[in-house]
Amino acid sequence: MEFALDHKPSHSTVIGMLWKSRSKSAKKKCLHGMPRTSIDCYSQVSVSAQKGLGFDFLNRSLSLRCINPTKLGKRKSVHLLGLKKLQLVLDLDHTLLHSIQCSRLTASDRCLKNLAVRECDPKCGDLFIDVKGEWITKLRPFVRSFLKEASALFEMTVFTRAQKPYAERMVKLLDPDGCYFKSRVMVREDCIGEGYKYKSLTKVPGMESNILILDDKENVWANHSRNLIQMEPYHYFACGSLKYNMLNASMDAPALANPIKMDESEDDGPLAMTLALLREIHSRYFDSDPRVGGMDVRTLLREL
Repeated sequence: MEFALDHKPSHSTVIGMLWKSRSKSAKKKCLHGMPRTSIDCYSQVSVSAQKGLGFDFLNRSLSLRCINPTKLGKRKSVHLLGLKKLQLVLDLDHTLLHSIQCSRLTASDRCLKNLAVRECDPKCGDLFIDVKGEWITKLRPFVRSFLKEASALFEMTVFTRAQKPYAERMVKLLDPDGCYFKSRVMVREDCIGEGYKYKSLTKVPGMESNILILDDKENVWANHSRNLIQMEPYHYFACGSLKYNMLNASMDAPALANPIKMDESEDDGPLAMTLALLREIHSRYFDSDPRVGGMDVRTLLREL
């Protein structure tokens, strides 16, 4: 098996059987299953980004070259099934939180800036403002409990069309200890199509029959609609939410002095109901046939 290697180092590397030269006349195999920048065999072997399938959301210098992605996905699923876990892909904006620029706050919402906690202290409260005072973020009610309980049943991955710096800030608010998502965060550059319009499961190691998606937008998952649980969009701030504006129109003036906000229920809101659905799917999956390929979450979702 041969590889076309670049002369100049690249951040992407080959996965699988890598060749390197320790001398002018000798070549040696790298037998490590998933080397990162070939540090495991003490050499740099690079391949241009176009020659591999990027997995740099798992590690900054990682790409697929020779391992069949289907085989990799099956191995991942086998491992997770041994832990009695499925996989869950989560959107950020309007699914787990609502975040807008402070300059877009309506008159009735501007006082919320005084109530928000700085993002540098993400374990306190559910309303945050960034250190520059430019962005304000509200976590969806029940989201912390949702993530804690879902993490026992699913390996969770974030997939957002937002850019990486923003995504990392939001993930830090949701998962300040890094115990839910670790490095499993995919961003705008991981999307496909013109203008990064679509999200795809092709970069999520795992069998699609074991993966569920939570997102408020169906059209971004054109090829994976059967895996999707479409969430009701979450709008906390008045800007951009017709539903919110209608609910709070009569409260607009007094809210300047006493900000009373309409918000979702912690106990029976969309996230609480979605968690109940996820538990049911997980239970039916493992009660029926927990072998690889034995059950399909898409079938279970359609039945419920």
